Amino acid sequence: MILKWSALQSRIREAGQYIATFCCLTWVRVWYPIESDDECAKRGIPLRLHRCKRPAIQKFGPHERLFRRFVPDQISHDIANAVSFDRKSSSVVRSEFSVADDARWDAGTGSYKAHCGVISFPAQSYRGRVWYSDDKQVRVEIKLFHDPNQCNYAHCDFQFFKNGAEVQELKGSIKLKIRDMLRPLINKEIS
Repeated sequence: MILKWSALQSRIREAGQYIATFCCLTWVRVWYPIESDDECAKRGIPLRLHRCKRPAIQKFGPHERLFRRFVPDQISHDIANAVSFDRKSSSVVRSEFSVADDARWDAGTGSYKAHCGVISFPAQSYRGRVWYSDDKQVRVEIKLFHDPNQCNYAHCDFQFFKNGAEVQELKGSIKLKIRDMLRPLINKEIS
């Protein structure tokens, strides 16, 4: 009996070592790129944002936040207007792989938008939530996904679903309901 117990303990310890090694290697691969991306370096993008073949990680932590830049003149007096519900302009960056200031970088051009402010809100804000139009005819869901690009590993975007079908933009009263839900969760990171 004692020999069986000791063999079991040995296997558990071995499995624990494999798991620890895998976690460590994954962490090193995500946080410490082996090389710099020459194209991103030419654009002046900080090294921490270079993708360098790092994989997309779709699991978002319970305390993770999403950073989004905004032009102060364009949001009026309501900070919730900084959140976009149009796929062309809805992208955010993950706090897991960036800092608030990284949202000011335009990875495509390498320009740094110093005049922009940055907000944050919880990555889990939309998870498992559904919104309905006032007449209950329209059902909306929003899904967040990690979508790293060459010069911005932290880049994420959203998919918008209306009655189960993906749409490019949300409009009308539902957009207002979502902003009402987000408003108390939004932090102004950089003015």
